[in-house]
Amino acid sequence: MNTDMNSEMNMQMFAVGDRVSYHGDEGTVSRTSIFGMRPCCAIQVTWDDTTKMAQILQMVQLNDVVKL
Repeated sequence: MNTDMNSEMNMQMFAVGDRVSYHGDEGTVSRTSIFGMRPCCAIQVTWDDTTKMAQILQMVQLNDVVKL
């Protein structure tokens, strides 16, 4: 197996509605199908802090996302 496939197998899976934390910010997963990527590779998070825009987090960033 190539290293990309190994990385994907070790990635946490997220579902729409999951509560998450990323670098101290908390929010809710609003999309898991982004830019044609597989659900393991990118998510969109709508933050609880309404002054922040929704953010798309991709592969490397997902390593720092914690499910609440």
